[in-house]
Amino acid sequence: MRIIDYDQQEDWLSWFSDVLSDVVAQDALRKLRSSNFEYLHDAGGLVLDIVGEDRLAKVLSDRLEPYSFRVYHGTRLTDEEVLDVRTIGLVPLDLNARKARYPLVFGKHERWAEVVGSLESVVERLRNENLGNREDGRVWACMSRAEQSGPYGMHYVRTGAEVDHHVGHALFGDETGDEHLMRYGKPYLVPFVVPYAEAVCAVDHFRLPDDIRLPSLTRRLLDAWAFSHVDRNYRFAADNGSPQMGFLGSIQPSRIETFIEVQ
Repeated sequence: MRIIDYDQQEDWLSWFSDVLSDVVAQDALRKLRSSNFEYLHDAGGLVLDIVGEDRLAKVLSDRLEPYSFRVYHGTRLTDEEVLDVRTIGLVPLDLNARKARYPLVFGKHERWAEVVGSLESVVERLRNENLGNREDGRVWACMSRAEQSGPYGMHYVRTGAEVDHHVGHALFGDETGDEHLMRYGKPYLVPFVVPYAEAVCAVDHFRLPDDIRLPSLTRRLLDAWAFSHVDRNYRFAADNGSPQMGFLGSIQPSRIETFIEVQ
């Protein structure tokens, strides 16, 4: 089984070249190499213009279907929670269920006694304002390990789920809740592997099927592959624009590869 790991470009770029070997002509590759594109999207756009979006969408959908994709979930976990994940897997975010966690996280805040009575209403308000619902019901991950543990995605391993920050800010009216989030548990990246089609749906979870010709994940890989012909030294791990992925349902323990503590 071939597993695409976005940051490991030396592996998957050659696979992608094989996938497109009879679709993208040498003339198109020469045009890419002689171009001065600055952005990945522009390089991929040239290939789309030459080959055609419908044809590329069909070819890539069919030929990438046997592949799997490695993604990275960023989180903060206590030792007990790590054992829970090893046993039951990663479960979708549930803001209501998360309420039991907040006294453990914020209980030592100097103003906790003043605000604890408002926790229920804060959680309900965030749900109604969609700050919770936009994360609820899914396991969130990123296609790039470097991005998930870098400045752009660091808040997941620094303070945990985005909604936890919103709860802390709503309770205390400032950023002091983040200090307690950063002291709760340890920062982890949890890589897991999913079929390519499932990864595609996780990126485009907010789009209707009829809206999708070339899925966002597939387009991202096409853009990166095309740009590798423009600048062979470019490292995709340096990007800060890879899409977030929201997976419906739990991620079973058998799919989880390891737990990487972030230093």
